[in-house]
Amino acid sequence: MRQFCCKLPTCCKLPPSPLIPPLIWSPQEIDWRPLGDFAEGDVVSTLDGLMTLQSLERRSTPNDVFNIEVDENHRYRILSTGVLVHNVDYSQLVRSIKGVLENYPKVLDPRTGRFLEFPSAIFTRVGRAANTPAILSPAERVAFLDEWVRRGIPLPPAPVQIHHIHPVEWGGDKGFANLIPLNVTVHQEFNSFWTVIRLNSNPFGKLI
Repeated sequence: MRQFCCKLPTCCKLPPSPLIPPLIWSPQEIDWRPLGDFAEGDVVSTLDGLMTLQSLERRSTPNDVFNIEVDENHRYRILSTGVLVHNVDYSQLVRSIKGVLENYPKVLDPRTGRFLEFPSAIFTRVGRAANTPAILSPAERVAFLDEWVRRGIPLPPAPVQIHHIHPVEWGGDKGFANLIPLNVTVHQEFNSFWTVIRLNSNPFGKLI
């Protein structure tokens, strides 16, 4: 059981599964966020205005919980304080783009001999500006390609660009396993695919 306690004498208990609890409106981020993204000192929206979170703690004691689905905009308020929440879960993002997954470029990863798989662990779009540590510097690009060659993995035909399999703007990192060198034309296919995702599949943007 996960619980967040506020400065008011009221606590909101939410289930531990990341697929069940509602998303909570973050006035600071201007976005819906899961409970685990909040920290002490963050604020939430209530019927009486903004309320500061006093603490956030995880509890393992099992309790009966209930998930509801609200028609139309899926927003509702909980507790006597009226914390603004949303019943869209993480999995909705993947479900909402299921119709375009067949267009995910079919490219073999020479490290595994298998086609690259769509990174289904994506939760929400964070934006490149919020994830700048994952962006490769020129020196890091050179170092990555040197390591690729050092491991005896063949490079694609030039010109080559380095692709983040789990994109930076969706929270991907710059670890070796998440990077792959691609011919610039092939890389553009991935860029085009993610452009479609960005424009058509954000389930939160229309709710702001």
